[in-house]
Amino acid sequence: MLKKLAWSLIAASVLSMPALAQNSQNPATTPSSTAQGARGKKGPGPCKQIEDACKNAGFIKGDWKNGDGLMRDCVNPIMQGVTNVPGATKPLPSVDAKAIADCKAKRPKFGQGKVGSIRSKQK
Repeated sequence: MLKKLAWSLIAASVLSMPALAQNSQNPATTPSSTAQGARGKKGPGPCKQIEDACKNAGFIKGDWKNGDGLMRDCVNPIMQGVTNVPGATKPLPSVDAKAIADCKAKRPKFGQGKVGSIRSKQK
């Protein structure tokens, strides 16, 4: 009985050692290097800066049918270099060209969707 208990303890400690060794050698699992911690120190990324500029200018997520949609009427036109947005009810905010270039480099598909609102003037 004592031998079984001893072997069980040895087996349990041996099995838990690789996990402990991996955690101590992998800096990605340390709290200081989590994505949230690293991002908090750097500030928002370039794509987030563009999105925030649009939100601050009054554009609203999902409101593209009214001409002030966040993506269709602001982010997408900025990312695609469109200055005259069909159906938009607000002017585009000014965004640093470096932020746009950095965003395109980091996330090439960001802001590449449809541009403009569907605002029909038909009666």
